[in-house]
This record gives sequence, C-alpha cells and structure tokens, in this order.
Amino acid sequence: MHNLPKSRVISEGTVVLLLLLVICAGCGRTNGEVDSKSPSYPLLPFKNMQGNWGYVDQSGKVAIEDTFDYALEFEEGTARVVNDEYGFIRRSGEYLVEPRFSRAKAFSDGLALVRPTATNVQQEVRAGYIDTTGEFVIEPEFRFGEVGNFKSGLATIEVDGKSGYMNKKGEIVIEPRFDQAQPFAGDFAIVKEEDSLDRESPYLTEKYDYLSEEERRERATIEGEKYGYIDRSGNFAIEPNFESANPFSEGLAVLEVEVAVDEYEHLQRQKCAVIDSTGAFVIRPIIDDCKQQFSNGLLAFRDGGRWGFMDRTGEIKVEPSFFWTRNFSEGLAAVSRKESGKWGYIDTTGKMVIQPAYTNARGFSDSTAWVSTEGRWTELWRSDMGLAVRATISYDRAWQDLNMGYINRKGEFVWKQKGM
Repeated sequence: MHNLPKSRVISEGTVVLLLLLVICAGCGRTNGEVDSKSPSYPLLPFKNMQGNWGYVDQSGKVAIEDTFDYALEFEEGTARVVNDEYGFIRRSGEYLVEPRFSRAKAFSDGLALVRPTATNVQQEVRAGYIDTTGEFVIEPEFRFGEVGNFKSGLATIEVDGKSGYMNKKGEIVIEPRFDQAQPFAGDFAIVKEEDSLDRESPYLTEKYDYLSEEERRERATIEGEKYGYIDRSGNFAIEPNFESANPFSEGLAVLEVEVAVDEYEHLQRQKCAVIDSTGAFVIRPIIDDCKQQFSNGLLAFRDGGRWGFMDRTGEIKVEPSFFWTRNFSEGLAAVSRKESGKWGYIDTTGKMVIQPAYTNARGFSDSTAWVSTEGRWTELWRSDMGLAVRATISYDRAWQDLNMGYINRKGEFVWKQKGM
C-alpha cells in the first residue's frame, strides 16, 4: 500500500522528467494548499534519479511515493503502474487492482483492456475487459491488438482483417466489414471502406485516358479508399468521399478533399474542408493546409506558408503571420513568428499576451503550460498536429540536458529546472 507522505517535495536536482505537469497556481485556493485527493487537481508521474516512478501534485509535492517500476497518467480516477506486472491505483496511491497483467490499457468508459500474465512460455494468453473491481466482464478471448478501448459504449474489434464494433457485453453490434475503424466520438465513428469502384468503368477510362491501363487501375484503387462517418447502427451517416477525416469537435469535422487544379481534372490536390453533422460543407475545400480540429471556436490554417486562424464560417480572425502555431487551449495558442524564433502566446484576437521568450512551448492545461528555454524536441514527444497530448514519454538520457519549466497564464514560472 502506498500512502501519502506528509511534506516531501521533489527538489530541482532530483527531477529527471515530469510529464506535462499541470501546476494550477492558486486555482480555487487562496492559502496555496493543495488537496491532492481531489479529482479536480491532477497528479502527474515523475521519475527519480534511481529510475523509480511516483506522482507529484501541482505544488511539486510528492503525492504518491516513487516506488513503481513505471507509472502512467491518471484517467477516469485510476492510473496504470508497473511493479513487474501492470496494476491500477487510486489517487490515494492504494491499489484498485493488484498487479497481475502483462499488458493493460487505461480505463475507458469504466472498462480496461488487460491481458493476464502467462504462467508458462508456451501458454497463449488472450485479453479481456475488467471493471474497477478487477473482475472480467468480457472474458479474455481476444488478441490484445485486435480490440480497442470502449468509447461511447462501443469498442472496435478486428475479425479476419476487417473491423467492426462490439458492445460492453462482448456482442458484435456492427459487423466487421471496414478496412479501418476508429472509436466512436458521440454518435459518429470514422471508417474506411473497401474499394468499390469498377476499374473498367467508362468514367475512369475517360477521366484518366492519359494514363496507362496499369496506372489507371492504381488510381482507381486510391479513389476507392475513402473515409466516411457511420452512425451507431453501422449505416453511413456521411458517405465515404474523403481522402482523410477527423472526429467531430465543437460540432464540426475537418477533413481533406481531392480537388482538380486544371480544367481537365488531370491534376488534383488535397484541400482542407469543414463539414457539419449532416455532411454539408460549412467551409469548402479551398484551404491548402490546416490543423485537425476546431478549438475555442477557431481553426488554425496555413496560407502562403504562414499560419493564422479562422472561425466556423471561414472568416479570418487572426491573419496568417506565424511560422508555427499550436491549437488554442484555454483561450491561448502558442505561436512562433520565425522558424528558429522564440515562442509566445496569443489570445483569440491575435494579441500577443505572453511575449515570445521560449525555444518551444506547448498548450495550456489547468492554467499552466510546458515550455523550454534552450531545449530540443526529440521523437519521444507524441504530438497531434502540434497539440500537446497527455502521452507518457519514455525516459532518455538526452532529457538530462534539456532545461524545462512550467509557466502560468501570465508567463510567470511556477516551476523550473535547475539551471534555467
């Protein structure tokens, strides 16, 4: 059992790596005290110099002792930890489910995909789903990589190379018939359907008469591999007509559409577009490049090699003048005006509210953002079109040379590594 210490604090020299620490300076408390048991206050993993993992709260105090081989972030009030095997802990540090799994995903929709540890090397162990009591509610009968987390009550399942969906009883409710299937986000899920075009059709012969027969067939295959959106019954709510598609965010979805750039349609180029839940275009495919979703009512787009922001109608709200930008989060977006320039933060009007002073910067979370002053990014970071995501980062010695810090919305450091 891991109990909360009374007052231990992570020293600057001890911290090797903190993962997207969100220090909410003064949030909801005037005396500076922190209730680390409260779900409103995040607990984040850290790794000490001896290689052990624990959790700190937003004040920098150790909330859960560093006694684990590995620790991941809290999701749905639980966190995966490793001590030889995977288990799950509560925010108090006590085990919710004792370690006994060789692999485990985070709890999602109240269930977690786990694979028990094999008792001998010849044994093939399958994965199943447990609830928060640690009991299997869907028996372990799946290969770990062939099923996904539950989202909106459904999970993806792969059978004979095709993907479909099952419910929390383990019953297949949408037959596996898709080449690719993504988790449901509300009422819709993105799927990719098998090529259904006739490669010998007069349409293709005429459209690509300048190509050889082999090239025309290859082009037909590409045209047939499109993305669309299905509803919870498995029917297409939005037909698969898109080169790429993203989940709906703030009622809109960003996708890519192939459009002709010459009158004979011999040359085509992918453009960004935005649709509503009916599949109707609210912003037509005229954008060369854009981020994957709306955030704070704005979409980052690139024009003439520079990034700006437009609203839901396509009206430009922040002129494209930035070399790099990240999506808005909590009303602020990290931007840089030059390729090797400093990063700062703008508000939704484009006003620079935190002046460029950092070699790199991430989005805000709980009023705090991750920044570096002389660091370098490595492939250890996981990003989604520039968005900071809550991914666990494997330790690498290169990070010992990286100066890290965390700023609040005023641009003030609330924690910084020694040497900054």
